[in-house]
Amino acid sequence: MREQAHSCGLVAGFLKSYAVCVAQAIQESVPQSQDNEDVWLYRPDWAADGEGATLFTAGMQEGLAKGRYAFETGDFALIASVGRIAGWTARRHPRNYHWVYAEKDAARGRLTGEAWRHFVMSWRQTGGDRRRIKGV
Repeated sequence: MREQAHSCGLVAGFLKSYAVCVAQAIQESVPQSQDNEDVWLYRPDWAADGEGATLFTAGMQEGLAKGRYAFETGDFALIASVGRIAGWTARRHPRNYHWVYAEKDAARGRLTGEAWRHFVMSWRQTGGDRRRIKGV
């Protein structure tokens, strides 16, 4: 549970920070209500208070810093490592639903081009991909 709470916070912070950096780069405003809703997609009920909330908040702060750094430097290794963490958390509560998948996470973080490719490929390497391939 401890690693899960920290990892969920890290992914939420990274995607939020990266999306804000993209919006600022293209001089677009970011609605505050949407930002707050995205964070609650990652914070489960068991992390509402106590040790889980502390770990989630610490992960969130780390994710915010990593998102800013990844956007500024274009560090694909960092983006790939966050992609692997996102894939790992997708197989556990609260993100283990059919509507949580690599492309949707990448779109939420407004990743594009090579950053999108590194994030999605790393996300899928964890085995968190639930897409069904017809005929197999």
